[in-house]
Amino acid sequence: MFTAPLLCTALLQVAAPRAEYTVRLTDPAGQRATVAIEFTHLPAGLTELELNFAERFAFVTFPEAQVLDPWIVVVGDQPSEVQRARPFSWRIPCAPGKPLAVVFNAPVDLRSHPLVDERGDYEMPIATEEFAMLSSGALLPAATIDGIELRVRFELPEGWAVHTAWPEVEPGVFAPRDSLALRDALVALGKWEKRESSAEGAHALALFAPSEARLAAEVAPLVGALFTTEIELFGGAPLERYLFLFVPSRVRGFAGSAKQGAMVLSVDAKMPVHAVRPYAAHLIAHEFFHTWGASRYACPDELRFFNEGFTDYYAYEATRRIGELSDAALQEKIGEKLGEYERAARATGLSLLQAGGPAFFEGGGAYDQVYAGGLVLAALCEKSLRSAEQTDGPRRTLDDFLRAFNNDQRWSRTGAAPTLADFVEQLARFCGAEFAASFKGLVEAPNADLGAALSAAGCAVERVEEPAALELRANLEATRIVDIDPACAAARIGLRVGDKLIEVNGVKVAGPADCRAAFAKPREGRLQITLERDGATERIDAAPPTVEVIRFRWAS
Repeated sequence: MFTAPLLCTALLQVAAPRAEYTVRLTDPAGQRATVAIEFTHLPAGLTELELNFAERFAFVTFPEAQVLDPWIVVVGDQPSEVQRARPFSWRIPCAPGKPLAVVFNAPVDLRSHPLVDERGDYEMPIATEEFAMLSSGALLPAATIDGIELRVRFELPEGWAVHTAWPEVEPGVFAPRDSLALRDALVALGKWEKRESSAEGAHALALFAPSEARLAAEVAPLVGALFTTEIELFGGAPLERYLFLFVPSRVRGFAGSAKQGAMVLSVDAKMPVHAVRPYAAHLIAHEFFHTWGASRYACPDELRFFNEGFTDYYAYEATRRIGELSDAALQEKIGEKLGEYERAARATGLSLLQAGGPAFFEGGGAYDQVYAGGLVLAALCEKSLRSAEQTDGPRRTLDDFLRAFNNDQRWSRTGAAPTLADFVEQLARFCGAEFAASFKGLVEAPNADLGAALSAAGCAVERVEEPAALELRANLEATRIVDIDPACAAARIGLRVGDKLIEVNGVKVAGPADCRAAFAKPREGRLQITLERDGATERIDAAPPTVEVIRFRWAS
């Protein structure tokens, strides 16, 4: 029998190490948060602890963690020092049997950082007098200790609510399940308009920042419908709670990013609400697909065509299933993506396997190639399964393949991840060894002919020339072009960055709106532009360009 002192000693020896985080944001206008971490029950013999911030918590990356000095460190009851080991890591001394306390400050206004432009600000922390969205990757470092228990609490202005995908283990105390969940999360604080829905025991919380409340009536029903549709598609939900956060941003159009159990979504505030639904549905479906997948395993570069392209295919397919996209429109989208893939693949000279590596994060051609090519490959697999001869039970679908591959018990978030070989092996079980080998060749070959593969599978792929859309897809300062889409009609007839437009199709122009309106109205069937370039006046007189349009149908 244990005596009382021996029992206490035994309990202390088996107690799991714990890190308790307190995030203090009592003055959001101050644009900084104070983070206090208390470590207890540290392993015996541990004399130094390493704290690591996430190196990539958004598409825009920083050269080092954005943390404000000085740090305060107390070991037991004695102050101590902290040493920065690497751009995202700090080393902190500790002592067996003694608690360790760490306090530091971090900015919550990273949207104003010089590296953050309008394309990536939606992922960055934001704090106002009414609400805040915090990225845990920018704020909460993880300790390199196996089996550590994590707890997070918040000190906020009076009346502010806390919304997080982490389970609440006691009032106001949240428990990320591991270090990955701690550092790859979004937390919504304050006054958000919310809508809730449930499916198969999992709950979706759609949160709209005050400035985005206008979207709630149109978009919130889409969240509920897509959540139910995709949970059924996935065969269940790994987590009990998911957050869909709609935030203010400078993004033009739509943007989104998936985290562990949460996603941040941006819809252009200038878009008419009635025009938002189909685009918003695709965005929501795409990011929830990623959010669900991120809770199963970390997808490697060699399967980026699957992680992005198949995801995008199902974003359109899920949108079709809830009635926001017609079957004809889905087929039109597949043809459009085939054209995007072909243009990007010609420009990069890369295979889909290569494009999914570091080149993907440089944006441009490799990025487009992966998204569009992966979507076309998903359609190819869909067609193969539809056409396959099968006599042993119900016909298998791409949904079945997706569930079998993603829910394979070999994969985990912190352990093994699937490879291209695993993907091809599973594909062979569903579509046959010959198709799987051909599919692998399409992924590995530079500029692979996906159009021919679709035709060989029995799809109709028709190529026709049509007039290009007469759009001046450019950013202008007054009438000077500062950025232009190289694929748009204006660039194809010779307009380029630096040109100052003087007259467009017989119209004297004074600003961006004038330029765009006049460009869309040819003069006597011609595009006639007078401009200033390198200090000299020049004139462009060109026929409106045409564009190859690919019309796709499931069957010829």
